Amino acid sequence: MNSMQKAKARMVLKHAFFASLVLSTKVSESRSLSTAATDMRQIWYNPDFIESLDPEVILFVLVHEVMHIALKHGLRMQGRNPTRWNIAADFAINWMLHKAKFKIWEKCYCDAKYDGMSAEQIYDLREQEREERQKNGKCQPGQGRGRPGDGIPDNGSDEGDGLDGDVQAPANMDPETRATIERQIDQAVARAASIARMQGQLAGDLERLVNGILNPPLPWQDLLREFMTQISRDDESWARRDRRHQEIYLPGKYSMRMGEIVVIGDTSGSIRNP
Repeated sequence: MNSMQKAKARMVLKHAFFASLVLSTKVSESRSLSTAATDMRQIWYNPDFIESLDPEVILFVLVHEVMHIALKHGLRMQGRNPTRWNIAADFAINWMLHKAKFKIWEKCYCDAKYDGMSAEQIYDLREQEREERQKNGKCQPGQGRGRPGDGIPDNGSDEGDGLDGDVQAPANMDPETRATIERQIDQAVARAASIARMQGQLAGDLERLVNGILNPPLPWQDLLREFMTQISRDDESWARRDRRHQEIYLPGKYSMRMGEIVVIGDTSGSIRNP
């Protein structure tokens, strides 16, 4: 049994939620990588890299990659700088895993100031800080090291961490393929949450994470747009003049459409057949 297989076996005993996600994901060797990576479909790793790590850090690497998949980071890039997006996504994952008592690889970024923030929020914040540094003519500081197992705190560098470039968008992805990948990820997360819940291993933070993945909050702009679309009359009729403009003849807002019809079956027994 190699180190990767041992790590999976340890994970089953200690981390039911993450183990379910990892075991439902194809994990393959690839010596073309320096460390590990994922394209939202599967995980690749360099066996020499894995064999060089502490067993607890191997657990972290596996969970780190599978959480990129669960959080759909490769599908949420949306034209952002790939390297800086990867760093923001890593920050979002690594502090969460630090709180879950995983041993963070010392070459990975991990900072408490991003606790509870999404990759988008972290990316936007770091972009603002980056613009301020450039405006003030300040060079980016060199990397400082945190304590072993805690990772590296943010120092403003855009060079990436030890797992730099591990988030890759799926190749040849059309809308239908994207929808299929998202559906498969949601199914895997729901299944993993159910298994962990039955074993009593779905803590509060993890429960909130799962709910955020399966029921992502919608931006208030989208909610307002949907509401206004429902209540606003969008039909125009020249048969009814717009009375707000007396000096010119404009069509009025008038709709012949019926509203929502609800059919409710009577179960009270108060209505009987004649």
